[in-house]
Amino acid sequence: MSTDPSAQVSAGTRIGDRYELLELIGEGGMGAVWRARQLNLGRDVALKLLVPADFESREEALRRFGREARVASAIKHPNVIEVYDVGEFEGLTYLAMELLHGESLRDRLVDPRDAGLPVAAADMLEMSFVIDVAQAIAEALVAAHAVGAVHRDLKPENIFLQLTGPQLSGESMRVVVLDFGLAFIEHDEKLGRMTRHGVVMGTPDYLSPEQARGGEVGPASDVYSLGCVLYELLCGAPPFSGSSLNVMTQHLYVIPTAIGARRAGLPRELEELTMAMLGKHPEQRPRILEVRDQLELLAMTLSGRRKHRRDAKVLENRAERMISFSPTAPLATTTAAAASSASTDLRVALVGSLGEVAEEIDLGLLSNDMALGVWTGAVADADVILVASVEGDIVARVAQLVETGLPVIAAIRSDDRQAMGELARVGAAEVTTLPLAIDNLVRSLRRAKRRHDRRNRPR
Repeated sequence: MSTDPSAQVSAGTRIGDRYELLELIGEGGMGAVWRARQLNLGRDVALKLLVPADFESREEALRRFGREARVASAIKHPNVIEVYDVGEFEGLTYLAMELLHGESLRDRLVDPRDAGLPVAAADMLEMSFVIDVAQAIAEALVAAHAVGAVHRDLKPENIFLQLTGPQLSGESMRVVVLDFGLAFIEHDEKLGRMTRHGVVMGTPDYLSPEQARGGEVGPASDVYSLGCVLYELLCGAPPFSGSSLNVMTQHLYVIPTAIGARRAGLPRELEELTMAMLGKHPEQRPRILEVRDQLELLAMTLSGRRKHRRDAKVLENRAERMISFSPTAPLATTTAAAASSASTDLRVALVGSLGEVAEEIDLGLLSNDMALGVWTGAVADADVILVASVEGDIVARVAQLVETGLPVIAAIRSDDRQAMGELARVGAAEVTTLPLAIDNLVRSLRRAKRRHDRRNRPR
């Protein structure tokens, strides 16, 4: 059997009675990725076919294939690639995943008009784009680390920018972390570390010092790799350059050039966070939860939502609203009515029910300059739609509400992993979990509104 993937299959080839190959998307040393039709469900998928060059690499690749499928399936999150199936047919091992439309972060970092000049170095990347991408990756890693998974190979090639919205118009973007072939899950016998101590795995430009040393790695290693990616987004190049050995040595012993020395005018907080993520020792780096929260605060500051100082009049107005609020008052029937007695920055329209926490959420939103009301179908009366505890199919309801053009946030049970992925694909701006926590909800609402405003900003 030839080891050349293109000699084995072509458009129209069927993989058993499960898949029909439609179009070659890309090729690599371990095989090829095809757009394929999943016959039993009638949907298009990305089908990775494994055809390694020799028996030894085949055994290794088989382990990586199985690992990628199991680890990715354990992490149900909108910013993580969804794996559908893994199997083997007539010598071909395959991995079926969701089919994404867009480009990798690596593709975005290079502007073809400038013959390979990094976009960031040309000062063409908007800060909002950098923050959005970094936040999304951090969210994916929070979900991965929550189940004990460590990616170990985070780099721009493994970060995909999927276009979403009507006709994939590019009006919105979903950031997806790919390739969990080198990942492992702590305390899992089948998904534990695949490499021996002293063996270096990963891409040199984004390796943590402990990876470069061939030592044990944990969640802090992913934080370091994300720091390298963020550094490249800001400066146009990774922290270190040179031969593979030279780069690994620098990861171990050399402090990266200060970001401000390579690109002026960046927010000081962002520079400090990125450099902290590049600490040589794992305990020196912030946890991924801290990274996510700091990025969120920075995004709020840059957008004007969070101010370092508030004048006395603003504080007085807020205090007055909080004191006069009656915990026993019924929820306003419309967002317009909720906003009529006080000036609010954001009007939230509720679809469904908040149950016992309704009063707590109402007060919490009010204290954050937001008004909560019931959705009446009037787009002019709302800025964001919140869907929680609705009757029937929440995915279908969210898809319907997305058509209004307003950002839609869906609140679901934390164990409803299937719905989480489906909601992202139908256009939900944010997915949060029940029971609602006011701090998380406020961040989600502001993030959704900020992205919506940015996409609809006059050009």
